[in-house]
Amino acid sequence: MPLETRSKHSREASLDEALKETFPASDPVSTGNPSTGSRTPEPAPRQEAFDRRVHEEAEKLWREAGCPESGPEAFLYEAQILVTIEEEPKPRQHRKSPS
Repeated sequence: MPLETRSKHSREASLDEALKETFPASDPVSTGNPSTGSRTPEPAPRQEAFDRRVHEEAEKLWREAGCPESGPEAFLYEAQILVTIEEEPKPRQHRKSPS
């Protein structure tokens, strides 16, 4: 057997042995939800509330713009930004201590 072929087989054997030692980490990643067994996890209630607020805000912006033909969907990006800003925690203002 030529040196090149022996080297290739040796590398493949080493790789096979290394892969055996990684069990179970080499198993394919599960796509199911371990708690429910479903393929797609249910959206979290907080995400559902956020999405609902975004759609409500988009409709409000659409109406304020005079109900253009593009529909409220055209305002989803702006609405998402506004709702995100509203939901961000306000930074605490530090009071200066009297000197």
